[in-house]
Amino acid sequence: MDFKSKFRYCRTSLCLTQQQLADILRVSKRSIAYYESGEREPSGLVLGRCVKTFHVSLSYLLDDAITDPGEEFLEESYTAELNRYKKSSFVRNTLKNVIAAGGDLPEDSADL
Repeated sequence: MDFKSKFRYCRTSLCLTQQQLADILRVSKRSIAYYESGEREPSGLVLGRCVKTFHVSLSYLLDDAITDPGEEFLEESYTAELNRYKKSSFVRNTLKNVIAAGGDLPEDSADL
């Protein structure tokens, strides 16, 4: 996987919009679009911010042969996705309906 694909994968896995990531990396939204399309590559400073934001190694981002983003990234993306669903009124209402119908939820879903 090439840089632009990894960059987009990391952003979307963390449930970040282009604008949100642009704000975090302190670049323009257009720059994010350029990185994801492969039209431009980020500076070393921005790459350093990417590593910290995505919780991945620089090697993962730059080496096409490395395909595993690492455990810390996977944990962050899981948490981001879970939080996104917790905020969804559709998901909350569906869970309430399941409970009302006598369905059981996993133990770790009590805080939904």
